[in-house]
Amino acid sequence: MGVAYKKDIDDVRESPALDVIELLRQKGADVRYHDPYVPSIRHNGFHMQGEPDCRHGAGPGGLCGGGNGSFELRLGDGPTDG
Repeated sequence: MGVAYKKDIDDVRESPALDVIELLRQKGADVRYHDPYVPSIRHNGFHMQGEPDCRHGAGPGGLCGGGNGSFELRLGDGPTDG
């Protein structure tokens, strides 16, 4: 899943992905994203740089979505500073 609120744009206003990322980070997940239209995000006090490739660091427990952008989740790692 990309972080923009709809396909092929760079607008993250009202994107549900931002809340999902925030909730997962609060639970201790190492969350990364790739979206060719959104190089970085800021949301509720955290900042993240997008990954150049969805497969970067993919491993067991990872989630790499399809579509325009991708979302990776690796369970068991602590939160990062982005």
